[in-house]
Amino acid sequence: MDWSPNCEIVYYIDTPTKQVRRFKFDLGSAALGQELAPIDVSACTGAPDGMCTDAAGNLWVAFWGGGQVRNFSPEGELLGVVAVPASLVTNCAFGGADLSTLYITTADVSHMPSITTDEPLAGSLFMAEVRAKGKLQYDFIAS
Repeated sequence: MDWSPNCEIVYYIDTPTKQVRRFKFDLGSAALGQELAPIDVSACTGAPDGMCTDAAGNLWVAFWGGGQVRNFSPEGELLGVVAVPASLVTNCAFGGADLSTLYITTADVSHMPSITTDEPLAGSLFMAEVRAKGKLQYDFIAS
């Protein structure tokens, strides 16, 4: 899950349906509001797993079985792809001094016996310098 930069929309990955679901969000009450049209990623190789948003409000979605992180606009337009030499991409997050480094986590192929190719870097953490800047995460405390 992650929020838009202004915290007015919350996104979450619905892996079985291959969608990024979107809801209006009320920061004051921490309540979900109206569901917006989901972003359909069923045409992408792999299954959506983890994700983050950047300072411009774009989404970065990790694809388990796809060997990549895909960058989408808030409306679902594909903006770019970051490929890594490991199939099982699990999540991504921005970091570094200016939040412009995308860190990408992967799983070892032992988690998916159907993968028969040798992936010596599977399970590694990757870094990619991207033309985007992350945002600091919010701490939400339920009362």
